[in-house]
Amino acid sequence: MAGELDNVRSIILDSAAESAALIRESLGEMINAGGKLLRPALVLLAGWYGGKNQETLGALAASVEMLHMATLVHDDVLDDAPTRRGKPALHVTVGAKAAILIGDYLFARCFTLLDSLKNREIGLHAARAVERICDGEIRQDTERYSLDVSMRSYLRRIFAKTAVLITASMELGAEHGEAWPEDVQRFRRIGYNLGMGFQVIDDLLDFTGTENRTGKPLGRDLTAGIFTAPVIYTLAGPRGRDLRELLASPPYKRRDRDAAVSLILKGDGIEQSRRLAKSYTRRALKEIETLEKGETRSILAALANSLLVREI
Repeated sequence: MAGELDNVRSIILDSAAESAALIRESLGEMINAGGKLLRPALVLLAGWYGGKNQETLGALAASVEMLHMATLVHDDVLDDAPTRRGKPALHVTVGAKAAILIGDYLFARCFTLLDSLKNREIGLHAARAVERICDGEIRQDTERYSLDVSMRSYLRRIFAKTAVLITASMELGAEHGEAWPEDVQRFRRIGYNLGMGFQVIDDLLDFTGTENRTGKPLGRDLTAGIFTAPVIYTLAGPRGRDLRELLASPPYKRRDRDAAVSLILKGDGIEQSRRLAKSYTRRALKEIETLEKGETRSILAALANSLLVREI
């Protein structure tokens, strides 16, 4: 798969060959910054399973990664995030205006590349994914610092933030490879459960990881008033009253934030979040086991387990 992913990188870089130097340089830095290329890998795996249209599968994988890159660029501007994968975020190095335009460029190139595939349904699926991502960002923003955010609302939010594009990656790959309809739906369910588990683990790592490991400051979501599974579970538990008092008056002073993190780590919200992540991973593995034996099934099973091991 390494060679196939190198091809995806080349397609992305080639797509910007005639663009402004700042765009070319920025895309080069982003694509070589050590990202996992998880989404294009999932496109390829699902596409190989169907076995058709292999000559254009790399273009589909590249378009999905460009869509993902565009959302990351815009997210970092909106959140004023100083770093991305342990390095200065794009808007820090080129300015917010240029970063937004580069994100817009990536969206446009994504859909131009999708149009070259001559498959209207795939383009519509990608457009709907963007709609859900934007809707999720707005919902997240309106829920900032809300101590009454529900687990249901959180799950809806992380679906839009992460799982929707991972789901789309697998569904689009399977459709492009012309897998049987029941297999397309199977890949859709695998993608959903992988995506949900992936984000729950990311939210756990915001409390239990290290900045060197995650590439971003710990407790960043809490500081920004984005309350994730460990916070929601703790608020609902025996330590909820103490945590509510600490989080009642934003923006938080450093001592209050540190006290809140310490309280969350001492409560059972971390373990409950781990169980939630495990449940999604188990569902993904159960679906993966129904695939025919072969490379796609083996790699997906290993991937699902490796994502869980990031935290547990």
